[in-house]
Amino acid sequence: MIWTILACKSIEITEVEKNPADSGAPEEQVEETVNIEDAMGHLDAFQQIADDNSSNRAVGTPGSDESMGYVQGILTESGYTVWTQDVSLEYYRENSEPYFILDGQEEYDAAGFYYSPSGEVTAEIQSVDLQIPPGNQPNSSTSGCDMSDFADFVPGRIALIQRGTCQFVEKAQNAEAAGAAGVIIFNEGQNGRRDVISGTLEGNSLSIPVLGTSYGWGVELSENEGAVITMSIDAEIAELMTKNVFAERDVGSADNIVLIGGHLDSVYAGPGINDNGSGSAALLAMAQKFAAEDYQSANRVRFAFWGAEEIGLVGSSYYVQNASDSELNKILANLNFDMLASPNYVRFIYDGDGSDTFESGPAGSAEIEALFEDYFRSKDLKFSATSFDGRSDYGPFIAVGIPAGGLFSGAEGIKDNNEQLIFGGEDGVEYDRCYHLACDDRSNINEQGFEEMYGAIISVTKSMAENEDFRRRRALKDLSVEKKKFTYWGDILQR
Repeated sequence: MIWTILACKSIEITEVEKNPADSGAPEEQVEETVNIEDAMGHLDAFQQIADDNSSNRAVGTPGSDESMGYVQGILTESGYTVWTQDVSLEYYRENSEPYFILDGQEEYDAAGFYYSPSGEVTAEIQSVDLQIPPGNQPNSSTSGCDMSDFADFVPGRIALIQRGTCQFVEKAQNAEAAGAAGVIIFNEGQNGRRDVISGTLEGNSLSIPVLGTSYGWGVELSENEGAVITMSIDAEIAELMTKNVFAERDVGSADNIVLIGGHLDSVYAGPGINDNGSGSAALLAMAQKFAAEDYQSANRVRFAFWGAEEIGLVGSSYYVQNASDSELNKILANLNFDMLASPNYVRFIYDGDGSDTFESGPAGSAEIEALFEDYFRSKDLKFSATSFDGRSDYGPFIAVGIPAGGLFSGAEGIKDNNEQLIFGGEDGVEYDRCYHLACDDRSNINEQGFEEMYGAIISVTKSMAENEDFRRRRALKDLSVEKKKFTYWGDILQR
């Protein structure tokens, strides 16, 4: 799951009545044998790969290469036709830890902004239209969003700006236009917006360094108006190569493909066993199960293990952008599985019909959502809706009108009291407190939640694969316009 600090929207679904016929599900469901131990074994393997490779499996590292090799080996041994797609990319990376120091003494917690220029600056700090304490709602602060905020700014100083309302790059560009020598942006201050902030500046559009920090440090800096700050970032744009890995059996119509995907890479900070070892492990275990059963279906099931999701959905975007219209038009649906075993989990289903989050997927997505709902109801398990907000690899597919769906157990969002009453766990605590941290290791997995999600994945994948009536809700067409519409900047948020 890409690195953002946006809270996941969720609404409880209790007894929503939907016509089962709308889902296209078979009238009789065969009880599946779900052996979560198969998937857990793959998580152990991903952990071992991370342990052997600087504790991560991030794009461009040996841990990433070994993860791809492991997946290819398992699928080949299981009898699948396996192929890869090379994906070249430019990646912004830091050569050393960014930092800033107050009066030459105290070093503060800091993070670089993607595409910030390198540089070291020593100058006085000056606050820009701050809102302390913060407003009750996110994006109450407009700090730095308008050039009028810099009316009294002294050129050559470091601008202290608060997160909120407009994009980070706009704040930084305004500061540069006002003569700032550097920019420090701190988090806005509401619940879930207090930690050290990072973001993307959308390409090489600035000439001054930009760092992020926490709300608490921002407040302290604001209380030291005029103090001398030294800030530094050393980074570069690197050329990297990664791969997408695909696998399928010669079963079902090759003109009607159910594309099941999840990303294989971790962040650099940790091994990524929940994000997204869990999705990758579930796909591998399901692929093995289908092969062992010699599972037959009307539609073809294709497995996809995406590369470089964590730095901006790169692998899946590359696939969609470079596939021919005829290939994309063969895809009945994309099912996406990213983070399935969060320790403080919720059973989130992507809101295909938009009835709960007001962001629906393309035509056909509602039917996929209904299949997941039907499964969880059959197990007497509650569920909630989460929006198609573009945070994972379904994004490029829905951008070109391909129906999508999937599951998600929560990231950095905070579980509220209502969710705690429904799903258990702890209220007021992140769904995954190790999200994008070194502690996202094998111990970060909620096995019960993972098993519940895994059962739903198998059931819905089979329902989609067996449903000859599920056909695209749009005519075959030129997708070039839709392809151009989709861009996603970075593994971290824009504002």
